[in-house]
Amino acid sequence: MEEFNTQQVIQTYSNIEAPPPWFAPALAAALAPMEAAIASMVATIAPMATAIAPMVASITRLENRLIQSMNGSAMHSSDFLIAPVSPAQPAEFPRTCGELMTMTLDDCNVIIATYNIIVADNDELAQKRSKIAAFLGVRRVVLSTIL
Repeated sequence: MEEFNTQQVIQTYSNIEAPPPWFAPALAAALAPMEAAIASMVATIAPMATAIAPMVASITRLENRLIQSMNGSAMHSSDFLIAPVSPAQPAEFPRTCGELMTMTLDDCNVIIATYNIIVADNDELAQKRSKIAAFLGVRRVVLSTIL
């Protein structure tokens, strides 16, 4: 058996300017199963990405509410924006703390019913606003002007 000579191999193949004619088909045949596997993975992942999108949006909303709740320890002005609870919210949803502080009883009842906020039958308007504020992550100190 002949000994492998690296220098001879380098010298032999260093003069080749183009790959041999069999190289492209052989490479294509070798890569075909990998390309098919990748295409299959992409086809599998695409529906998952679509299914995950609402979950990502929900987590983002929850994160915004948490941040708002943490920020709620400071006094907010009446134009402080309240993060939406869901993409499709009722028209009565307060966009700012000022709107929350001036919600009517009917508007409060719509929000309470929409988000299943627990209130007592004898809760008055100020108590309902306070419970809505707690649900939205707005601290009680913000509502001190209406309590």
